[in-house]
Amino acid sequence: MNNIRKQNIEESMRKYYKAYNVLTDLSIDTISKLSTPALKTNSLKDKIVVDAMRTIAEVEPFLEKLCIEESEFLVALYGGNDGGSCLAEKIADDKGISRRSVYNKKRDILCKLDALLPQKLSESEREGLFAKRWHR
Repeated sequence: MNNIRKQNIEESMRKYYKAYNVLTDLSIDTISKLSTPALKTNSLKDKIVVDAMRTIAEVEPFLEKLCIEESEFLVALYGGNDGGSCLAEKIADDKGISRRSVYNKKRDILCKLDALLPQKLSESEREGLFAKRWHR
């Protein structure tokens, strides 16, 4: 996996967890209304919510293929607002492992995601994933 692909995957993970933060305080009715295919979003807030829903729909099916431990590790890495080596140190302390082990585990999970996540999604694939996730 090249460095650009790694950065793209990491950015996808950050966006995915931020997207869930966007949806946290919304009612199910609001989310259902915004998942309607023909709906035109007029407000900035609605556009942000729909973008968050799209991000979740495009990443979640591939994250579901990870084991629970890997998913929890991703939440620890990308789910908060922290970052950098301080975060690696905190995770290492919490898990009782070395910082090097944290970086190795991160690399392994990112390599697994590299194999799972498509390089690019076509517009029809994006719409299909959105419909599958939100039109239940």
